[in-house]
Amino acid sequence: MEQWRLFGDELRRLRGQESLRSLARRIGYNAGDLSRFERGLRKPAPDVVRLLDRELAASGRLIEIAAAALFRLDNGSVDRHDESGHDDLYESGELAPMPISRRDFIATATLGASVPQIVFNRNSSIDYLDHFRQLKRVLVDQDSLLGPTTVIPIVQQQIQVIGQLRKLNGMDTVGLLNMQTNYAEFAGWLHQDLGDFAAAEYWTDRAFQWSMAAGNDVMSSYILNRKAHLSGDVGDGGETVALAAAAIRTAPGDAPIEALANMRAGHGHALLGDYKAAESAYDQALESLDAPDMDPDLPWIGWFDASYINVHRARSLSTLGKFDRAVQQFTHVLDTLPPHYARDRTVYMVRAAIAHAGNDDVQHAAGMGLEAITAGQGSGSGRLAMELKRLDKALTPWQGQSVVAEFREARKSLPV
Repeated sequence: MEQWRLFGDELRRLRGQESLRSLARRIGYNAGDLSRFERGLRKPAPDVVRLLDRELAASGRLIEIAAAALFRLDNGSVDRHDESGHDDLYESGELAPMPISRRDFIATATLGASVPQIVFNRNSSIDYLDHFRQLKRVLVDQDSLLGPTTVIPIVQQQIQVIGQLRKLNGMDTVGLLNMQTNYAEFAGWLHQDLGDFAAAEYWTDRAFQWSMAAGNDVMSSYILNRKAHLSGDVGDGGETVALAAAAIRTAPGDAPIEALANMRAGHGHALLGDYKAAESAYDQALESLDAPDMDPDLPWIGWFDASYINVHRARSLSTLGKFDRAVQQFTHVLDTLPPHYARDRTVYMVRAAIAHAGNDDVQHAAGMGLEAITAGQGSGSGRLAMELKRLDKALTPWQGQSVVAEFREARKSLPV
């Protein structure tokens, strides 16, 4: 149980000054079991690991430690009952063992249960690809209306259904592999929007693997952009710049990947504090935006335009401490965003509020935060929750003002 002591130590560190009883109440779990986890006396089930990782903002750290504790470690040591890559993992305190691989553990901890084997209609007239294509459009709309939590289980199931179809004779395996790539990329984004970065990374990695297997250079390059986006959201500037450069190197000449990649690189440079490099990258992104569009099913169709680049540029300016320019940019872009940016707009509003706070404009900052909370009610966006937390911190110097107190009280009631 040595490796589980590492899990317990990290859990204790992340808990900080919060009591076990308080944490237990917060996540709806038994305080005694949490104590056993911290002392390395009990193995938590995947769903509990995921819950703890998310509630303690561990960004996948607890999931990785739990996976390492169960299965082969990076240095080649083993903490399991046999050499088959399995161990006895107990779900929700039940006694039935669940043989599971390390990769599957991470998937289970972040994604949930699988779907049963399905009996498919082998009628040759059925166009499965068109079915999944139309379904994805509906799911994209549902995500926009109701948030990622309503869509993730369905997307996850469809990925597994497509995987089962790929195993049947007579199917368009390359077409299905490309469709599975699209669904996995979408799953990665949904989890990223939810604020579950471990699951987002898992699905984005799977999407990249499948795009490479399908020989789909366009999607492979796009997914490198998505990985750069994910790295930027967790604040890793160096990784963001490197992944954006890889996306540019691998991009086909007739896709607007270069513009998207330069935009991602711009934020990576901002995270590294390099103002000139960031500005240059954003300039290049706007210059290369006019590359021709391709397949209307490609993920960026319908949302990647100059306003999208400029709203991210404003975020980078704020990251660099150029708050005056950031406020100007946000003010211009927020007024021109298309209606379908509804949920994203709440995230951008809070980022604009953070820029106002950087300018010591507390009234605008708190007011925009309150407006974003009202607009984001029920969105389920973890990104919105994280940006609101950043705004709360930025407003700390003015915590005695009534408008800040009003914002903080409203933030506590936001159901995300």
